[in-house]
Amino acid sequence: MKNFIKKMAVNGFESNDNYEHTVRCLKSFQTTQLKCLNIEGDAERHKTAFANALAKSLDITQILYHDFTQQKEPIPKVVLPEIKDDRGQKEYPIDAFDRIVIEACAYSEEKSTVLIVDQLQAADFREHIRLHGFIKSTQWEGNNSTYTANQNHLMIFLISEKKLFHSLQKSSFRVWVNATSDTYIHYTPKDFDLSDDAIPILKSLAKVFSSLNIIPTYSEYKNIINDIHFNIRNEQDLRQSIYGWTEGIDRELLYHDEIKYVFKEAVTVIENYMVDEEVEMVEIKE
Repeated sequence: MKNFIKKMAVNGFESNDNYEHTVRCLKSFQTTQLKCLNIEGDAERHKTAFANALAKSLDITQILYHDFTQQKEPIPKVVLPEIKDDRGQKEYPIDAFDRIVIEACAYSEEKSTVLIVDQLQAADFREHIRLHGFIKSTQWEGNNSTYTANQNHLMIFLISEKKLFHSLQKSSFRVWVNATSDTYIHYTPKDFDLSDDAIPILKSLAKVFSSLNIIPTYSEYKNIINDIHFNIRNEQDLRQSIYGWTEGIDRELLYHDEIKYVFKEAVTVIENYMVDEEVEMVEIKE
């Protein structure tokens, strides 16, 4: 479990939540259509980070990205002459979405490919219908031609801030991405290269995190532990370090009267721990 969590973190998405089950379901889906993942959640661009990290963690060779909220290319000030094909017919510029889907089809002939379609709610509904047809048939109609994707090599990741078109949803596996982690991981001093003397520290921090309704990720926890050793000397320092390193925290709650005692207790534990550490260092020197 931890291996995939670490791999996702290395690739840009850190969470205590494990998405291996999602990967297994997507990979084992028996179908003749393109495999499609619908990434939901209330974390906005957090979902985009998840999509990119997941594709990288799956060791995908080619990752393509399209955002429907990106501005269209500006109209050039210089008007170029019309381009005509070999038959003398006028050629029109290829739409950005058409272009990237065509690229995905081409890459999928030989390479593992993921096409991330972001901010789908901003697309014309006709594009939703075309996308559904592409997923079901593996064929894309565009630029007066038909392009076929390799069903064994191409996956589609969809991101929308609104519910997907029903037919698209029925053709996808759905995953929810949280803004903050829901999964509690029990860390031990060994996880942070510390001795068992640090057990009281971890217990006091667990109490602080519980009172703040947060579950830090490994790197967030590690950064706070580092600050305990070098920077935290009072309750305000502890508050600032937790706020500084932890995503999704309610800043007002940090200063709520009802949990002041939790910070006071934690700082007392930290002080006792640091005194013991200093005594131990002196004994080693002697």
